Amino acid sequence: MTARRWTWQLALVAGLAAALVLLVAGGANAQGGKAAPGRALADGITVGPDGNIWYTEFKTRRIGRITPAGKITRFGEPARGPADITTGPDGALWFTEYGDKLGRITTTGKITEIDVPFGNYRAITTGPDGRLWFVDKDGDKIVAVTTQGAATAYPLNPGSTPEEIITGPDGNLWVTLSSRHGIARVTPAGAVSEFLLASNAGNPAGIVVGPDGALWFTEGTLPIVGRITTAGVITEVPVATTAASGASGITVGSDGALWMAYPQDNRIGRLTTTGQYSEQPLATPGANPLKIVGLPASGVWFTENGKDRIGRVTPGGATGIGPIAEFAYDTTPPKVTVTVSATARSAARAGLRRGRKLSLPTRVKCSRACSVKAELLASKGVARSLGVSGSGTLISLGATNKGLAKNRIVRVGLSAKISRALARRGTTSLTLRVLVNDRLANAALVTRKVSI
Repeated sequence: MTARRWTWQLALVAGLAAALVLLVAGGANAQGGKAAPGRALADGITVGPDGNIWYTEFKTRRIGRITPAGKITRFGEPARGPADITTGPDGALWFTEYGDKLGRITTTGKITEIDVPFGNYRAITTGPDGRLWFVDKDGDKIVAVTTQGAATAYPLNPGSTPEEIITGPDGNLWVTLSSRHGIARVTPAGAVSEFLLASNAGNPAGIVVGPDGALWFTEGTLPIVGRITTAGVITEVPVATTAASGASGITVGSDGALWMAYPQDNRIGRLTTTGQYSEQPLATPGANPLKIVGLPASGVWFTENGKDRIGRVTPGGATGIGPIAEFAYDTTPPKVTVTVSATARSAARAGLRRGRKLSLPTRVKCSRACSVKAELLASKGVARSLGVSGSGTLISLGATNKGLAKNRIVRVGLSAKISRALARRGTTSLTLRVLVNDRLANAALVTRKVSI
């Protein structure tokens, strides 16, 4: 580059038209509204230290919070898809990610992450030793991490496929082993004991500390709920469900009963410790209730992995199962328009030929929070003459990223220096590329190219 070369200046002007509106909707006894389409793949759910319900969205990479009254707020975005979530020992919530990270979110929505180089992370709990414990499902191990990020892995038997992990009433960790058809007890020092099912058929999935001081677990593929004492004695309780397969998540409700979620058969079940069972299907087809948690005074809450909803069931009635409400959150892509006026393009071309400073105003209108990336591109020959290297048909001369906020104008500048001789030969060809990304659903919406 020399002082005799001139500068081409691009200004991007972007505005946001409307804010996100969260929808509250559902099936039977739902609280208003119309359910939004989409599938965020809601996975983990827990009670937060603030008394709200917190859940994860794998596909949209969001952490959601729902109040007992049903108001949803979503935060994001973690680097990987979040899986399970738990309240940590430090007053924040911690969640596993599908990959090599562990996330932390405060009750105000601030997210930080730490690297944990292991594998396919799933369930997580706070251990009796103040560490976060989670399972590495594909690696047949469990991992303990301090809040500062120091990680220790403890191997399980090969072929275990750990699913869920909780802290038991005896101060040990308890893990369901789906492929080993059993339960593992792990001390905080990492010593593992196994207790296998007599039938060797059930695939233990969810697990919870029951109201009787024992641990209760679902068996996934079978309509059976298991119970194991802290001494390792297992009993299996068949349930009179009409479902073709077993339950996944399990929790204890405020009524002292065990509540289960049946994802494949789209229903919620309830079992007392004395063996009385009842169930109710969801009004929304394909909801796939997956994980479930009890919140005192406001019922039992569950994720709907097949729909963009969080469900709530209230104990009561003749069967013990009262009204079911479903609360939807909107993952429908927003409307986006990208406008570059013909007058601006003509002025840009004229300015390019005459070696003048020029601007190319571009309006990006998004119906909710979006991010915009503007990039100036040139062919290999032009880029090479500018001393810029790269691969591909078009090479980037510069890029900028901006988030759009409601009622705010964002200006960003991009510049490239081009020789007068190159411009006179008419070989200069630049491309403005504008990419709009939905910050809520984490999806690319619009790619617009404008030749100059």
